Amino acid sequence: MAKITAEWIEQKRDVKMLSKLITDNRITMISAPPANGKSSLALASIDEILTNYPGKKVMYFDYDAGIHRTKDGLFDKFINEDLIDAYSVETTEEHEQYIKGLKELDNSENCVVFIDGFQSYVSRMGGEINDNTTMSLVMNDLKALRSNKKLTIVLIHHNNKADKFG
Repeated sequence: MAKITAEWIEQKRDVKMLSKLITDNRITMISAPPANGKSSLALASIDEILTNYPGKKVMYFDYDAGIHRTKDGLFDKFINEDLIDAYSVETTEEHEQYIKGLKELDNSENCVVFIDGFQSYVSRMGGEINDNTTMSLVMNDLKALRSNKKLTIVLIHHNNKADKFG
């Protein structure tokens, strides 16, 4: 049984709020400095999606440090029970392969795509997050992917003081 604490209540409130923001055929960004719980919040939101929206497919692309592990074992549960497709994207070639796969998805209307490490995602596309031209191209590509495939996309951005975007 979970111990109910103020932190637990706050996390549940955040998850419910984020789940309401993650709407079909939209792009949502979670942005905060490193080590503020963005990835954990995203994983809790995935759990919420899988629990409350049967039939939704979830894809999780980790662009930063390999597939995330959480203290509560939530991510391991997703992987072990084959509830989500999870990918660690470490090279530009892998990035291109996964984007091509997203563009070829069938029945993607019920798919929520999480991109964890948005700055690294932009880098894999050959750009810098603080460059307006790059960001216009990146966002136009994501909008086209969202519209053409009816995807729901969640970007997780680990910003820092140098970031203008986020």
